Amino acid sequence: MTGLTLAVVLQTATMATGDGGESYTDAYQSAMSNGAPIVVFVSTEWCAPCQQMKRQILPEVRKRGLLGRVCFAQVDPDVEHGLARQLIGSGPVPQLLMFRSTRSGWMRRRLVGSQNVATVENFINEGLEATKKAESTAGAAVDDAQPKAGAVSTVSR
Repeated sequence: MTGLTLAVVLQTATMATGDGGESYTDAYQSAMSNGAPIVVFVSTEWCAPCQQMKRQILPEVRKRGLLGRVCFAQVDPDVEHGLARQLIGSGPVPQLLMFRSTRSGWMRRRLVGSQNVATVENFINEGLEATKKAESTAGAAVDDAQPKAGAVSTVSR
């Protein structure tokens, strides 16, 4: 019975897509194959700011084409406990994370709390520009992108 339960949990984590997002596994695999940054929206069903972002902000960002330029995923900590803990620890929701590969490891940026369309667009655009800049200066170990207020930048391996 334990094997069956584990299989169901793994399948749920792999196939969970949320509204309009793909699974983290799919986003990660796409990023590894095409080099695009991964943007992960961590939210729950019971969180009002999460739902506002899910229903109003992210659809508008998607309409403007930005989510199509990154590998996008949604993670619900109530469903994908282990993955959410790896992504945000015991941090608050909602969080919007961007991971991009650098020569020194993965660069992580994050926005915490409810955001407006302009802030989310700037967050994604800055990450895309930093990726583009890093690609054009392939000899550089780490790019010098400085995130704006509300974003945290760390390199992790």
